[in-house]
Amino acid sequence: MTVRIKTLRDYTNDYHNSVTSPEKFWGEIAENFYWRKKWDQVLDWDFETPNISWFKNAELNLTENIFEKLH
Repeated sequence: MTVRIKTLRDYTNDYHNSVTSPEKFWGEIAENFYWRKKWDQVLDWDFETPNISWFKNAELNLTENIFEKLH
């Protein structure tokens, strides 16, 4: 994985993108990982309930990703 944030401007841009388009932003970040089952939906939210779900129906084993990156 490459370093995304090298300057304050990079940080500001990433922050802005994460707030204005969280599904797109976090979906792109998540593409850097190995998923046993890819998500059906990045973000499902209902603030009236409140109910928030990230990476709905996905399966991820973080340990696999740690060892995958070491190779």
